[in-house]
Amino acid sequence: MKNITFILLLSIATNLSFGQLFPTNENSPIFASRTINNKIYFFGGQYNNVASDTIRYFDLTNNSWYKLSFHLPYPIYDHVNASYYNGSFYLSPGFTSGQNNGWGSHNKIIKVDLIQNQATEIASYGSYNKIWNISSVEVDSNIYFSGGHNGSDLSGIYKYNTSTETLANITNMSTGRSSHKLIYGIDGMIYIMGDKQVIEKLNPSTGTIQTMTSQMPSDAVSYMVNPICWHIKSQGLIYFFRNGENNKLYKFDYINDIIDTTGLIINGIFSNQHTSDSNNEYIIYVLEYITNISKYKLTKLDLSVLLNTNSIKHTEISKSIHIYPNPTSSKIILSELPKSNYYNVEIINMIGQTIYLKRVENSLKNNSIELNISEFSDGVYILKLQNSDLETFTGKIIKQ
Repeated sequence: MKNITFILLLSIATNLSFGQLFPTNENSPIFASRTINNKIYFFGGQYNNVASDTIRYFDLTNNSWYKLSFHLPYPIYDHVNASYYNGSFYLSPGFTSGQNNGWGSHNKIIKVDLIQNQATEIASYGSYNKIWNISSVEVDSNIYFSGGHNGSDLSGIYKYNTSTETLANITNMSTGRSSHKLIYGIDGMIYIMGDKQVIEKLNPSTGTIQTMTSQMPSDAVSYMVNPICWHIKSQGLIYFFRNGENNKLYKFDYINDIIDTTGLIINGIFSNQHTSDSNNEYIIYVLEYITNISKYKLTKLDLSVLLNTNSIKHTEISKSIHIYPNPTSSKIILSELPKSNYYNVEIINMIGQTIYLKRVENSLKNNSIELNISEFSDGVYILKLQNSDLETFTGKIIKQ
């Protein structure tokens, strides 16, 4: 008899005592944030539909808000991303209130220099007289910018060289994008995911781009809305969910090109940006919507707490599944598997690291899967199977 995998509805604010309201009269949906040296920086934003040129930060060491003594070159309403290299932030252009019917007329990257205490517009996007909603990521001494919007979604990928201070179009995505994510993977690739189901991979060394086999689930995609992500770079995994209420938390293994659900539902409404902790890849900071008058609080979300909750129940697909030989020195066979379009096979060591993750498609020989674990160190491992109906089986493997 098959059992149903229970899905747990979680309140995602895992450290309620941390929740920090924005300062009085500055409770605004800030769209650019970045954590550096235990300080979370915020650039611009709006209050009562008036854009701000303020740069503020929250100090995690003493739970206090501060403002920098200098300002952005123009008030930024929202739709800005921030990357960081060698003492400076590099912001994509944003739009501002009160100019060009509210959209502004800016097309230059902004350099926020924390050493010289100044913020200036630098490299231009050329023929575009206005552009916003661009995503960015730093790789070594280069900043990569992609997509954007200026009335329609744009597909260009640009590289800004911080040494030569030049901006160049190096390639184009397969589709125009806005409000998406660029994530620099452990394999040296840049992964592009967000407002479209298609996921693309950019090689920053060659400038070549390719489409992944995996696609974002339709219920994790929303136009003009960034997915909220944890990048567990040490494992090559990206956990993500769409900003909103009652949304599924998914896991993307970009090394093996596999996307799966975690069986968790995330509840809450957040701003369009978030930032990772400087020292812990399982922690992100987001702005959580708390009232109907655009007030936000800074909230800490700890993925390790969500994944390790004892309330999640994973049950067997079938009690008749066999693992043999077990113990083993080389190969194991998983037999008598129920029919399924595919099986996701995951093996985890005893300190919680995923050391094997693979999807076995369609045709299973004699309803079985054979695994070679001869290269594994001797010890006990956890085996997890999930079929296309999201039913799961968990067992132990002993390698000796």
